[in-house]
Amino acid sequence: MDDQDIFSKRGSYRQEIIKNENDKKYFNKVTNNINENENENEEKIKRFKQDNKIKTNEMRKIHMNDLNEYYQKYKEEIDLKLKINKKKLSVAMVFGYDGTGYYGLGYQVDIKYPSIENLIEKVLFRCGHILPSNVGELKRLKWSHSSRTDKGVHSLATVISCFLVVDDNTFKNDINQTFIDTINNYLPSSIRLFSACKVSRSFQARKKGIERSYNYMVPSEYLNNIKIDEMNKILQNFIGINSYHNFTSKRNTYLSNNNNKNHEKDEKDEEDGDEEEEEDDEVEVENSNNNNSNYRLNEKLLFRNNSTNIRNIKSFYVENEIIEIKGKGWYKFVIIGESFILYQIRRMVGFFLSIVKGYSTVEALELSLKSPFSICVPTAPPFPLYLFNVKFDPNSNVEKLFSNPEPIQFKQFNFLQSQLIPRFNEIEFQTNQFKEFFNYLENSHNFNLDDIDQLRILNQQYQTEKEERKKQNELLLLKEKQETIVEIGNERIEKLKKKEIKIN
Repeated sequence: MDDQDIFSKRGSYRQEIIKNENDKKYFNKVTNNINENENENEEKIKRFKQDNKIKTNEMRKIHMNDLNEYYQKYKEEIDLKLKINKKKLSVAMVFGYDGTGYYGLGYQVDIKYPSIENLIEKVLFRCGHILPSNVGELKRLKWSHSSRTDKGVHSLATVISCFLVVDDNTFKNDINQTFIDTINNYLPSSIRLFSACKVSRSFQARKKGIERSYNYMVPSEYLNNIKIDEMNKILQNFIGINSYHNFTSKRNTYLSNNNNKNHEKDEKDEEDGDEEEEEDDEVEVENSNNNNSNYRLNEKLLFRNNSTNIRNIKSFYVENEIIEIKGKGWYKFVIIGESFILYQIRRMVGFFLSIVKGYSTVEALELSLKSPFSICVPTAPPFPLYLFNVKFDPNSNVEKLFSNPEPIQFKQFNFLQSQLIPRFNEIEFQTNQFKEFFNYLENSHNFNLDDIDQLRILNQQYQTEKEERKKQNELLLLKEKQETIVEIGNERIEKLKKKEIKIN
């Protein structure tokens, strides 16, 4: 390999640059030829899209330059390893990390915001497991993560699956310790590769994970004199299948008055997910004190159950024993679900804390989960949240890694005790995030529930209308089924008649 830019011959990269340049020209043309009579809002949207395309293109160039400089710095080392690594395999890797100082797990094109996946990619590249022709474009590697954590959130069990190039001896057995140790050599101590295994070519960590478990730590001083049973009784309200439209960023919850099509967006990664902000084409229903009644009626009318907001919480409880960390007590909350969306867990904890401290009520929680109305849910601090476990199909190689107590569980426990547990005390001592959170609840937070009496009535109407729609749909389905049966019966009779005619 020569010293030229490693991306210069990459077709998809050239096409992307051309596409972005064409988009820039198009948006320039559109913006410069706006009809004066056009809606001012449309003009703003077009200009925003234009600026966003230009910004993304510039970030992409800077990102590629950064990777190219990294390659030139370690060129001899990478090229030497690539002479040995010739075999392409689908691999699943289990990582743990301290998310402090990182802008979440998810890959970032903007290098101003360092993420954990960016660092892992560079290390895999340096170890000769990613070809120069593939670095910088994770989709080329079929990269997939089991759970996406937000800024400042940690993990003990993130699974990343992708195609890597390895030598003939790597993964000859189920687990290759040399592969693990070499990668950990280049990673900082705050990020550890616990285990890795070969998986089928079709395996994708995001899609194959069937259950995620998170733990959230809360200083016990803020929950003094509150019984465990009382706390768990409140937490039970979250269990089951609900719409978490009030517990995440905007996700097309309300339809436009002018467009009643039920547009669905693809599901993003989860939690504290999932997860990058989505471009939202919904119309925000404005809350006006002078027109509050119409505002809530509009919400009832325009609400839709967006499937991306509907999540199944299997378990949510607080453990009985207080964990002591350097003389400070912490309660551990356990949240288990199939998957989570952006901010969901931290807002679930935030709402719970607001109820248990008397700033809100269980009725308000029920309305936030069971009604079509917008309620402002407080977001608890990110730093004491960590992914504890991910479950996969019992027969998969990845699930066997988690179920085998040696070596992964021992490594996870050591990382939790040495890296994460001390971090909780340290961050709370330095930043007082919980103190600020409770001050905010007491003095500033507005749940948007001044009209709760009206919401009770409107929600009863909504639930009645919902049941009526359900019955009507069931009747329609039954009618269609009966008509289909009759139609099939008539077709058979006709066939029998034709058969008889032929025989005669």
